[in-house]
Amino acid sequence: MAKAGEAAKARADRKAHIKQKKKFKNRNAIGKARKNVGSAAKYITRTQAVKKLQVTLKDFRRLCILKGIYPREPKKKFKGGNTTYYFAKDVAFLAHEPLLDKFREQKAFLKKIRRAVGRHDKKIAMRLDARRPEYRLDHLIRERYPTFLDALHELDDALCLVHLFASIAPSQYVEASRVHNCNRLAREFQAYVTQTRSLRKVFVSIKGFYYQAEISGVTLTWIVPHAFAQQPSMQVDYRVMLSFLELYEALMTFVNFKLYHSLGLAYPPQIDAQRDDSGAFLSAMLLRSKAIDSGSVAAPVAAAPSSAKAPTQSQLQALKRKLEQVERDAAVEKPSDQVGGGAPDDDLAPMLDDSVPDEIATLRTLFKGCVFFCGRESPIASLELLVLACGGKLGWEGEASAFDAASASITHQVVDRPCAPSGLPPTREVVQPQWVYDCVNARSLLPTHAYRPGKLCPPHLSPFLDGSEGYTPKERLQAAIGEMATRDGEIDGEIDAEIDREIDGDDDEGEEEEEEEESEDEEEEIEDAEDEEEDDAPKTKKVKKTVSDWELINDAKALWTRNPADITEEEYKSFYQSLTKDFGEPLTHTHFSAEGEVEFKSILYIPKEAGHDVYNDYYKKQNNLKLYVRRVMITDEFDELLPKYLGFIKGVVDSDSLPLNVSREMLQQNKVLKVIGKKMTRKALAMIKSLADADKKDGDEEEEEEEGEESPKKDESEVDKEDGESKYDQFWKSFGKYIKMGLIEDAANRTRLAKLLRYATSKSGDKEISLEEYVANMKDDQKNIYYISGDDKDSLMKSPSVEKLLAKDIEIIFMTDAVDEYTVQHLTEFEGKRLINASREGLKLEEGDKEKKREELYKEMFKPFLDFAKETLGKKVEKVSISKHLVKSPVVVLSADYGWTAQMEKVMKSQAFADQSKFEFMKSKRMFEVNPRHPMIIELNNKIKEGASDDNTKDAVMSLYLSAVVSAGYQLTPEDAQDFSSRITRIVTSGLGVDADAELAPELDVPEDAEEEEEEEEEEESSTKEEL
Repeated sequence: MAKAGEAAKARADRKAHIKQKKKFKNRNAIGKARKNVGSAAKYITRTQAVKKLQVTLKDFRRLCILKGIYPREPKKKFKGGNTTYYFAKDVAFLAHEPLLDKFREQKAFLKKIRRAVGRHDKKIAMRLDARRPEYRLDHLIRERYPTFLDALHELDDALCLVHLFASIAPSQYVEASRVHNCNRLAREFQAYVTQTRSLRKVFVSIKGFYYQAEISGVTLTWIVPHAFAQQPSMQVDYRVMLSFLELYEALMTFVNFKLYHSLGLAYPPQIDAQRDDSGAFLSAMLLRSKAIDSGSVAAPVAAAPSSAKAPTQSQLQALKRKLEQVERDAAVEKPSDQVGGGAPDDDLAPMLDDSVPDEIATLRTLFKGCVFFCGRESPIASLELLVLACGGKLGWEGEASAFDAASASITHQVVDRPCAPSGLPPTREVVQPQWVYDCVNARSLLPTHAYRPGKLCPPHLSPFLDGSEGYTPKERLQAAIGEMATRDGEIDGEIDAEIDREIDGDDDEGEEEEEEEESEDEEEEIEDAEDEEEDDAPKTKKVKKTVSDWELINDAKALWTRNPADITEEEYKSFYQSLTKDFGEPLTHTHFSAEGEVEFKSILYIPKEAGHDVYNDYYKKQNNLKLYVRRVMITDEFDELLPKYLGFIKGVVDSDSLPLNVSREMLQQNKVLKVIGKKMTRKALAMIKSLADADKKDGDEEEEEEEGEESPKKDESEVDKEDGESKYDQFWKSFGKYIKMGLIEDAANRTRLAKLLRYATSKSGDKEISLEEYVANMKDDQKNIYYISGDDKDSLMKSPSVEKLLAKDIEIIFMTDAVDEYTVQHLTEFEGKRLINASREGLKLEEGDKEKKREELYKEMFKPFLDFAKETLGKKVEKVSISKHLVKSPVVVLSADYGWTAQMEKVMKSQAFADQSKFEFMKSKRMFEVNPRHPMIIELNNKIKEGASDDNTKDAVMSLYLSAVVSAGYQLTPEDAQDFSSRITRIVTSGLGVDADAELAPELDVPEDAEEEEEEEEEEESSTKEEL
């Protein structure tokens, strides 16, 4: 029994030991569980992977790039080894890739082609090459980028590589078809950016053009190389590059297709060959809607021959159903050259969101209303992207350009050469290309004077770099501090910044060595000092050293608190630049202070040039004038300080009479502010008047020099100024319309503003004179000021309305601005002289009794013709009378005293919201005056007296009237225009001796070529097959 018990106990111990051994089988010595080695931790070498997949190394590398599989570094890799490892699971994943079979098929076809070439059998080789297996990467795009946003996030590298190969010349490494495809993809993407106004930043570097766009909330940045010849480098592995490019082309095609589909545009877009050949890049893209009206049948491209049988109604219905089925299939299936689904993804955000920040909205319409013209030397492709993406238009030197170089609609000409072309209109801004890039980054239209051809442009700073990244250029620091200081009002103190700069210095070689320890025996050192002095002399060399120094950055100071006599012109200029962010100089300035019941100090500037679209923003709030209270800025959006017609003036005003602790809304109702506004208006007008007086003084000095009188010696600056325009001429060219608007709006200062007007006259030549000069030049017997309005001076000089005035040597003012018609309605007289429009009836000149009697005799003599003409013309004219305007012309059409002139009719027609009923009433009041001395009028009068008032006489009177209407500048009604055209045709046919009822000559028979007949037959057969 004892032995049996011991045996049972031994068996139990053995079982417990086996159980315990199993428990600790997967544990280490200290009892922790060992790590299981799974498939994710297994590695395989590249040689083993190539053997396992049975592909070449070239195909293996290409497959890894397409699938996104990259080499891995094992943790316990032997140091110094060059073996490349991959995850075993990745290689196993590649074994199931369908592209492997395609690669093997291609490899087999290449062997067959090589054998055929070796046998010199070209036909078989060409036939095999045409049947070479092809593959698509659609499934890889869906696999690697499950959603559209995933594809957008990975688009940066694709954009850079596609734009790079689009600029490479075809070579033995890169096929021409690959370059053309990249060029097409780059165009399509940039065309979408311009269509949706998605561009945000741009930077020009030595490498190329950096762009940044925002699409569906994803920020994309890419680089486009400069338009230089890119030479292939032997150090670049083009096989790897082309493998990546193959993937990126498929990705770009997928993204472009989805983007165009989101806008309802057809993809791929067509390219205008004519514009493409002329140098256009994005303008050659023809973006069209992809929507097709399923209820209608598309018209055939060419008309069917007359002998063809017309389709029946059943055939049309069958064709309609076929078209509907094709459209449904197209909505489900992808086109052959596109990847991705036909329906837009749910995660595709709207491309043109209205709820965008004001800064982005401003950028989208930055160049709205601007028309740019680029020379051949300018980067047209880059400028085209910027201008179109910001709402502008662009033309270039080429046959297919939308704008000709001489077009009057061009506002800016981009020139990338030292001097500007000659003969450009004065209203056209000529800038360097950098101005466009800086405007986009600044989100505003910068002044153009610093970017004129031949000038050194301001530094082009990168918009991709923030100050927190460790690099802040001095220019950006100055702009940021100036903006902050001007906004907060703390511009009275000085701000210094630590600036690093390089200098030339000496490098002491002894400084880098360690110093010798001090010797205990000082006497020996003193004795050996002289001997060691020559040996230990430090050797120096010239090196570049970087030193830090504090430099004054904020140069904008509260100049208005200082005495004007202590301030230099350079300080005024510096303050203007920091206040307005304008790199140029002001035209003039005034610095004054008011004391008494209301005290304030102010500095006002007049810019040298008007900003772009300054007149379009006339009724918007201006922020050119900043209001300070005790040197603390309150606001810059007050319209009460200066009237709107002085909104171009920039400056500051600081008052101690205004409360500091009130809101801006309460300040608007403050009476002190109104008093300040009145005084500032008078000071501003006085500043402009001083410019005009200085111009008049210079003119008087020139007259003295012409008469031979000695004049004081002038400095070089004044002499240089005389060679060009005077300051007031520059002011009038930029802000003349503002002064004319002031005459309409400000009755209190109308007299002051009238003295600032400048007009060209019949005696002023190329210059413009003031009304004061006109009055001073008037004849002794002249009592009125005569003017006429129209399009230009040359046409007005030839107007029949001014013949009598020119014959009497009376000076006439030419008003060629549209706003002049409104100005003279409020300026009826000047210095006691009435303003008379020469194109109105009742021209009053100084006449004696003899002239009055002669007029009465003419009225009685030509009464038959006057009555006949009134009866013939009917309601077209108000009255027919003897003219006081004409000298050489037979007739003239004038406006009534209470009617509109020809120029006023054009102005009113151009207004979209004009009152048409008032227009019809005012335009009908026309006067028809005749010249009693003209032979044509005398002969017509004699015929009418003899009773020959037939149709020919009526035609003659009507022809004279219509020609006078055109000569006076009026627009013919559609009926009168048709009548006038038919009359001209009859005159020409009569002069040539051609019968008016002559029939047209028969059309020429063009013989058809045999090739054209065959092509027409083939087209007819193909169309018949398609219908079936």
